[in-house]
Amino acid sequence: MLALWRGDGFEKGVGKIATEFLRIFGCLLGSAFQSRISNMCLRLNQALSSSVSPKDIIYRAMHDLRRLIDYDHGATLLLRSGANSGYVFARQVAWKKGKSNIVGKTIDIDWEAFASRSVRLVRDDPIMVLLKDLGEDDAPARKSSIVAFIFDGCQPIGLFEIGSSRFDFFVDNDLMIVERFFPIVDACAKSIKKDQGGINWRPQH
Repeated sequence: MLALWRGDGFEKGVGKIATEFLRIFGCLLGSAFQSRISNMCLRLNQALSSSVSPKDIIYRAMHDLRRLIDYDHGATLLLRSGANSGYVFARQVAWKKGKSNIVGKTIDIDWEAFASRSVRLVRDDPIMVLLKDLGEDDAPARKSSIVAFIFDGCQPIGLFEIGSSRFDFFVDNDLMIVERFFPIVDACAKSIKKDQGGINWRPQH
């Protein structure tokens, strides 16, 4: 209203008011969203310090990430089972109801060649070929993913991934969200590998 009283003109004044309203509204929405993420991570961290199993916490984290990002393919946690192999420890299916047929499946992966310490978006990348090799029944094509490797010291011990069937689905804000959740997934994966007795533990079939 001050813009109108200053004699800026009705249209210009209304435009300024609308712009300021949208700015304030956007800040409120952003603050509420950040608070929601913080509350989710707080609950997961509290579960870490309780008797909840690391596997259950990982699935809770996947569920929360899906609520925040709404990706349409799924989430995967691969754990190392050898110098050049890994297995699917946890898998969330997003395109249908039900469980995945690839939990426990072992695949070939050159951990040292693929490993990176950053949470990153991948599309046309060798990692996408690796993830296709998981061979999940009736799965749509995975066209983009956010991936984060898990390290124990200098040794890569796991890979966390969320995927979409759309090439251009993920945005920078989604990377930020995964970065907020990743320390929880990282802690769970390290706890699991420790309980298993080492980075090259192999699942029993």
